Order: sequence, then C-alpha cells, then structure tokens
Amino acid sequence: MGFRSQIAAKSALIALLLAPQLPAQEAVGKRLSAIVGVAVEEYAKGVDATGRLTSALELEEANGFLKEAREVAGRLTGPTAPATRALIDSLTVAAAQRIRPGDLRAMYGRFTAALGDAGALRSEEHTSELQSPMYLVCRLLLEKK
Repeated sequence: MGFRSQIAAKSALIALLLAPQLPAQEAVGKRLSAIVGVAVEEYAKGVDATGRLTSALELEEANGFLKEAREVAGRLTGPTAPATRALIDSLTVAAAQRIRPGDLRAMYGRFTAALGDAGALRSEEHTSELQSPMYLVCRLLLEKK
C-alpha cells in the first residue's frame, strides 16, 4: 500500500469513527482536530526535541495529514473558518521549518481552541479512537512499510 493510499485510508478511518452521529459542521471540526492531532503525533516521531530530522517517513506522514486537514478545512463555514485555515497553514509552515515538537503541540492547542466546541475531542474519544481495531490496523500497515 503506497504512502498516499495509507493517508487516504487513515483519513477515511478518522471520518468513519467520528462522523456518524454528528451534525455536519461539528463532524468537520472533530475530523480536523483528529487529523491535525495525528499529524502532530507523527511529527514528534520524525523530529527530535532540537528540531533535527530523525525519520523522513514520519515527517512526510505529518505533512500529508496537514495537507489533508487543509483540504477538509475548506468545508468549514462560520466566523472561525478563516482563523482555522490560517492556523493549519501556520502549522504546515512550522513543520516545514522543523520547529520543536513541543512548540508544534502548543500550536495544536491554539488550533483546537479556535475550533471551539465543534472540534473538541474529549480525551476518552481520542483515546478510544486510537485504540480502535481499525486504527491499530492502519498503524501496523505503516510500521510494516
């Protein structure tokens, strides 16, 4: 399975896990929060605390998730939509500049705050999503690559 196929599979998985019972705008916000959260996690696996590259594959995955998030953000409406898109762009630039993972996590915190309630993932939602069998299969596929 190619890199782009894996990203598409992960994105579809996130959408399936989060969207079924949510109103449309809230589903987009939660999906964005999840996608960017995974991007930040992947980034931290590919860049060390000093900003040095440790895994090109993990950094590439993080960038792919941020690109996907920007596409999803295009469907946002309302007063927070422009700020949300600008924050995704800022996260993308920061990742390209290889800032420290802790700084990128802080930016993610501002991103989720900008999404407000529509993007708020309760910690148990995020934890159960990451522990779901489908997510684990995606992780195993990526680790085998």
